[in-house]
Amino acid sequence: MEQWSVVHRVFAYDSFVKNNESVVKVQRAFRINFNIGRHGAVPDRKTIMRWVTAFRTTGIITKKKPPGPVRTVTTPENTERVRAAVLQSPRRSVRKQAQALQINRSSVRRIVKRELNFHPYKLTIVQQLKPTDYHQRSEFALEMLSLFEVNDDMLLFMSDEAHFHLDGFVNKQNCRYYATENPQSLHERPLHSPKVTVWCAVSKKLIIGPYFFEEQGNTVTVNSARYIDMFNNFLKSELCRRRRIINPSNIWFQKDGAPPHTAIATNERRTRDVSRSPHFTFWRYALAS
Repeated sequence: MEQWSVVHRVFAYDSFVKNNESVVKVQRAFRINFNIGRHGAVPDRKTIMRWVTAFRTTGIITKKKPPGPVRTVTTPENTERVRAAVLQSPRRSVRKQAQALQINRSSVRRIVKRELNFHPYKLTIVQQLKPTDYHQRSEFALEMLSLFEVNDDMLLFMSDEAHFHLDGFVNKQNCRYYATENPQSLHERPLHSPKVTVWCAVSKKLIIGPYFFEEQGNTVTVNSARYIDMFNNFLKSELCRRRRIINPSNIWFQKDGAPPHTAIATNERRTRDVSRSPHFTFWRYALAS
């Protein structure tokens, strides 16, 4: 719909009166005054007569407000109700908040974002801690600090495995397709995505790895036997090769609580266990063993 300003409406009414209420002459004068080309849009007969009738009956020539109820949802009272509801139940969704408050969902969302400046932050999932874990973690931290204080040449390796997909793995949360219409785009992937499993250890002096868990060129699952084999055949040789820059009798490793790391056969490789953290275990590796 073509939008006309108050200046256009007033000129149309004045021309209508000056030209003996001739709509054709009004349109012709409209083109000349506002420099509108031959094929440009001008008010039609119905629009001009509506303006004239409105001015003669109400004395108002401006555009009327659209019919419908006045928007009274975003009021200080409703804003405070939404604030109290969100503070009381911050994990409740906007849909459920709207149902409980009996306010339109879009209005609740508008109040939450624009009036209250609340943002839907994602929760971080971490390992559950039991009551005894807090004291254990404190003892663990103190013991590790004492080891670093009395051993200047102590070398700590932080180690773990990671999976790397080989077929262009797509995280749909980061994938968007901007268009005027939904392209119904699909990304097909196999049920079991091909990937490689890589182990690596990092310390303040050097990096050991990467080590690929493979058998005959095929990726294999990490279990305690393969984990021990990696230590015996790869890690030991890498440490021996670097004897000049490290102290082989004072090497410590960090490993998480994955089953291959905590199996009995794996733990037999350690020479002395340090007090465990609920998340990690630090143990000393005997290079000569």
